Amino acid sequence: MRPIFRRAPSASDRRERPGGSERERLPVRSLRMAEPWFDWNRDVVLSAAAAIDADSERVMDWFVHDRIREFGQRTAQQLVLSGETARVLDMLHAIRRGLRDR
Repeated sequence: MRPIFRRAPSASDRRERPGGSERERLPVRSLRMAEPWFDWNRDVVLSAAAAIDADSERVMDWFVHDRIREFGQRTAQQLVLSGETARVLDMLHAIRRGLRDR
């Protein structure tokens, strides 16, 4: 796992603009440009999860495979991909503070 203390990707890192008239210039998400955004968010979630369970294999397995009931049976990875990193982090912080069960 890479350290999380990297610069957060900006909107310009994640989007590129196609040519054409001003009206046609809409932000387009490029897969190549989206990767740093996902990597950064994934690393933040994995670091927060590692504060709860130090076993990196279990943490990665949880991130990819375990479905979270309160989020519609989606995995943490699916939530991060859909832009809901903050919801996952809120849940992990509540677990760490003992406000809820795993």
